[in-house]
Amino acid sequence: MHKNTDLIINYLDDNLDDDEHQEFNRLISEDPDFQHELELQKGLKRGIKRAARREAIKNVHESFVHQKKGGGKLWTISISIAASIAFLSIISYNASRTLATYSFMNDGYETYQFRNVRESDLSGNVYMQAYQQESWNDVISIYESNRYENEESLLMAGNAYMKIADFKNAEALLSIGRQLNNDLFNHHFEWHLMICYFEMGEYGKAYEIHEKIQSDKTHVYHGNMSFKNSFILIMKYLI
Repeated sequence: MHKNTDLIINYLDDNLDDDEHQEFNRLISEDPDFQHELELQKGLKRGIKRAARREAIKNVHESFVHQKKGGGKLWTISISIAASIAFLSIISYNASRTLATYSFMNDGYETYQFRNVRESDLSGNVYMQAYQQESWNDVISIYESNRYENEESLLMAGNAYMKIADFKNAEALLSIGRQLNNDLFNHHFEWHLMICYFEMGEYGKAYEIHEKIQSDKTHVYHGNMSFKNSFILIMKYLI
């Protein structure tokens, strides 16, 4: 092992300060052993990533076998099989580009709708009016001025933040709402949080909620995910 291996590891992790960058550039231009060590560490890092991916695929396969024995739905089994062929599809440029640019907000996203709200209920409620008119900035402004604490208001504000791509604030409000543990609204909070986490790049959290929704036949959003959406989410999670 080269005496400056730690420098190489920090470089590969994009964790060098300015002085370390200068030292790295000097060594890479002057020291053949350092160059060799760099290539070695790159190979090791790729190997670690591959091992992690293989382990993820193994876990998916084990889940698949369990579902199959338990009479799992064809949809779920198909998703498991799709995960196992991920690396064949992901090596193509077009597939990689699709994963990099894909957004649930542009494909398959359903805006929360009021539950049996009468026109008379809307007439004096500027918050609901703004939401119904999809005036998202007005919804946020009204919420921030009043800080409503009920589930529906939190869900509306969280959805409005998602609509303007402020997923950090959306996640904060949706998480608060989910913690209230209201059976009537929790399904809505989970669905919106799953999409929010995906858009934030928190694929592990999104995948966890996705699995919960797909395994619960009583969930309001059970079956709402298309095969394409589920496939892309799993690919993001594995990669």
